[in-house]
Amino acid sequence: VARAPTLLPHGQAGHRWFLRLDEDDRERVLRAWLARGFGSWGAFLFRHVPPSGPLAAEREAAFARWSIAARSQHGSITPALLVDLPADLRAREGRRHLSALAALATRAEERLDYARFLPFSEAKEAVRAFLGHPEGEQRAWALRPLIGIARFEPASLADALALVHARKFEQDPVRLVMMQALGELPLRVFKPEHLEGVGRCVEDALDAADLSPATGAAAERLIVRLFRKDAAWGARWLARLLG
Repeated sequence: VARAPTLLPHGQAGHRWFLRLDEDDRERVLRAWLARGFGSWGAFLFRHVPPSGPLAAEREAAFARWSIAARSQHGSITPALLVDLPADLRAREGRRHLSALAALATRAEERLDYARFLPFSEAKEAVRAFLGHPEGEQRAWALRPLIGIARFEPASLADALALVHARKFEQDPVRLVMMQALGELPLRVFKPEHLEGVGRCVEDALDAADLSPATGAAAERLIVRLFRKDAAWGARWLARLLG
């Protein structure tokens, strides 16, 4: 950890490795990493150090060190690295990329992707100007990360489904992005109470005069993925879609 962290597993594999250690070894790894860790390895370890408590100062110093090491020459950090951070640190980096990074000022699509690391209400406010943009492509840039927030904040899925339903009259390319974004969410975020909202979104797509085969296929993939949540619901909606 202190001398050659690149030899250790990264991301989720690294987290699984850490969880297989006994309690004493985990403590030793955390202490060594907080004191002497370097490079962009170990983002997942921040989840095991509370933001307040006896190690709060060490956590803050380690994050400052990690953040600088993980940045590109332009100051940005790839979203794949931020995924492993706990919510408070993800949000901190999300805000920095959205509002304080000059390199992304003229690259709206790339910049807006970092909104998915914020709480839903804050992210919606951050991308509000693009949600009402006259160009569908730019509205899609804002909608995808809003839906993607549910990966980290499952409680926001109801808000995301309501947002998709409220845009039932969107043009098909934007509807396709929304369906794809829902289909990319982990199954664990979908609960039985969400299926009615998913059904409304699928119905809106099927009712659209400009429905494309691509959007229909995205809706089909979403329904098939949700079969394991409720087979009767999945069968009913798949039959509706095929019809």
